[in-house]
Amino acid sequence: GTDSFEGYANENLRIFAGLYYNPNQVVVTRDSGIETLEDLVGKHISVGAAGSTTVDEATVHLALLGKTLDDLKAEYMGTSESADAISNKQLDGVWVMAGTPNAAVTQIMTTTDAKILPIPEETVEALKENYPWYASYTIPAGTYAGQDEDVPTSAVKLTLFVTADVDEETVYQMTKTFWENWDMLTQTHAALKKASLEEACTDLAGVPIHEGAARYYREVGVLE
Repeated sequence: GTDSFEGYANENLRIFAGLYYNPNQVVVTRDSGIETLEDLVGKHISVGAAGSTTVDEATVHLALLGKTLDDLKAEYMGTSESADAISNKQLDGVWVMAGTPNAAVTQIMTTTDAKILPIPEETVEALKENYPWYASYTIPAGTYAGQDEDVPTSAVKLTLFVTADVDEETVYQMTKTFWENWDMLTQTHAALKKASLEEACTDLAGVPIHEGAARYYREVGVLE
């Protein structure tokens, strides 16, 4: 019920499963001189398509520094358009929020002398004070061309929800079926390979887990 959802809080929201993380990937050209988030000020940065989650991500992170998008030379482009623009030297950087490896980031890192900015642990912890759904995340070295070191950043876990009025037995069977057919699901949706049953109940910002799902998680030892 905060920010753009002011007055629209959903008290009936319940978690069915936490899946994989969408990390923030702030990709900048090496010749831009950008080393930290603070250095984005005054630079030509694509912050995502207008109205996108990526714009919100950039806004929240900059607010932590006492800055706004107006402090950047912000462009509002989708990821593919941004990748082309940075490859053509029309941008200093691009903000991407997506699972790794991301096609646009792969294109940038392959065609441009670029790097991914670190977002340190202390920044993520500061974000959590107002936005408890954030998690620390590491983009492993070698995820992209020229990325020789691990890059720490912030991330949000993609999550499946149901409403509280779905009966317990139905949600229990849904949860059981979902996780017990995991091998098939990961073949049809590769990003799911980054999720696991063991982490299905972590980094969920305190949103309640539906009792039907919780029953399954207790059975398999994920919840006490």
